[in-house]
Amino acid sequence: EYGQVINRDYAPYFTNFSQVNYNVSNDGVTHLVCNGYGEGVLPGAVDTTNVFPILYWNSNHQNWIAISDPSTENVTDGFGNYVVGGSTFRLYSGNGIGQAYPNVATSDDGRIIFVVWQGFEYTGALGNSEWNIYPGDGSSNSGPIYYTDLYYAFSNDYGVTWADPSILKGDADVMEQYPYLARRIEFLGNEVRVHYIYQEDVIPGLYYVLSPNGGQNSGSDDTRWLYDFWSNNPPSVEDEISLNKFTLEQNYPNPFNPSTKISWQSAVGSWQTLKIYDVLGNEVAILVNEYRPAGKYEVEFNVAQVSRPEIANGVYFYQLTTGNFIQTKKMVLIK
Repeated sequence: EYGQVINRDYAPYFTNFSQVNYNVSNDGVTHLVCNGYGEGVLPGAVDTTNVFPILYWNSNHQNWIAISDPSTENVTDGFGNYVVGGSTFRLYSGNGIGQAYPNVATSDDGRIIFVVWQGFEYTGALGNSEWNIYPGDGSSNSGPIYYTDLYYAFSNDYGVTWADPSILKGDADVMEQYPYLARRIEFLGNEVRVHYIYQEDVIPGLYYVLSPNGGQNSGSDDTRWLYDFWSNNPPSVEDEISLNKFTLEQNYPNPFNPSTKISWQSAVGSWQTLKIYDVLGNEVAILVNEYRPAGKYEVEFNVAQVSRPEIANGVYFYQLTTGNFIQTKKMVLIK
């Protein structure tokens, strides 16, 4: 039926594939995504055609929403390539027709929703260039198949509105497919992380799907499953260079009274502990004792906040421990 997708003039074939994934957030709302293969009238068109959107629905608003880019939902790339290339072969691998195999993750409260799927790999601009097509390997069941990339879209208002889709993983001449997300989104301070695995293959196609119109190519020894994560706070190039080591800076000011600041940077996320000791090795204060992602940090040490009744003048030591890294520096308190 037309009219089910509120932001498109589409009629999905809901019973055609079993490419459905769902997740229930802690507020009890079910979030569902599916391969929306069906027919429809593309934006700006006047006639029906097959369409290949990714659709989202939840049990709160109960509306089907197309969250993929309309320019990527067409049956053709506009340069003579079609999802199904006539009666003798098809350009898609297995049942990965069009945009396919979506997966959904949520925050605990269901406010942030993250969806990933596989879609066409383009040779240039997204939705405005030719699909990158593997020509075939010359075997008896070989045929041309388009490479795929991984795409993502997210909502931060409980699935009401969605950011424009972007490429999550898109190496050229490689088929990234079958993404699978960790069910919950991870929060590390101000950083948001979405963990996922996916399959990478340099030869597109399922070699065991051998039929007259299969054209699925030979098996590959280079097929592998990989893990990665998406972050809303990726380091810059400069940060990546500087964060290849742990460093603990000298406190400032030094000598100090009554407070001083301690800075450090960590190369990777880890459990980090920053403690203050006196010259006898007695623990004076614990400033940090928690997991922190890679980054630069600064904390203040104020003797007025120490629970011990009297902090005397003299030499103290602060020690940073993170993974296998331990470094200690000296500071002086003068009252």
